[in-house]
Amino acid sequence: MGWKLKSKSGGRYVWACDFYTDLQLYNINNLAEYGQPFDPYEPGFDHDFHDQKTKFDEIEIELPQSQVMFNGYGRNLALDVFPVIKGFLSGRVELPSGTYSFDQMIEIDKKFDYKYSTIYLTNLYWKNLIGGIDSGEVSRPDAAYVHGSVWFYLPRETITFQVSRGNLSASAEIRAIDDKWNFISDSSIINKINPLVAALFGPAHNNMAGKNGEPGKITLTYTGQGRKEKIEKRVTAFPH
Repeated sequence: MGWKLKSKSGGRYVWACDFYTDLQLYNINNLAEYGQPFDPYEPGFDHDFHDQKTKFDEIEIELPQSQVMFNGYGRNLALDVFPVIKGFLSGRVELPSGTYSFDQMIEIDKKFDYKYSTIYLTNLYWKNLIGGIDSGEVSRPDAAYVHGSVWFYLPRETITFQVSRGNLSASAEIRAIDDKWNFISDSSIINKINPLVAALFGPAHNNMAGKNGEPGKITLTYTGQGRKEKIEKRVTAFPH
């Protein structure tokens, strides 16, 4: 396990961890209560690091994209859950042999745009049969508690489509979208039970307090590259 405190501009700071398994229920609760991933009774706890001992509006955590996409909840995500990939592989639009960028594809097929066709939302609250998502190298309860609803996207410049006789293939890099933690979910069902979850499993004292009466939050920022994937499908009708 590895945690490092890094300073940022404007007097802010970020906690950087090395591995997906560094961040679990225990660590997120400590961050919400103490502003750091340790508790006062273990090595590494800094009794002087924060100048606001009891309240803070936001904490940022940095975690490598590669950890999320190879060892974490994105490790089994299928490329064809993204609408633009699924649509291309359906063979709905006939294309001559060749290689196409994302921009060329959406010029050919006006149905797709970047905002909606390259983003995928799912969650870790229950087992997902679509897309192959799982909790990664931590338990499902820990993953659900820390990450909850999760978003993925395909960087525009990484998406490539290829058409050859009898075969369609698509490749892209899959990345997780930055997330936040504060007992507020994208799921209305989960939001109804979050007060109970917070009471049973949350920190003894949630010291996060946002600005203007808003709840404080812990921001999860994913850095670096994700996971590159390629998918193929045999076709018989085209190209020519």
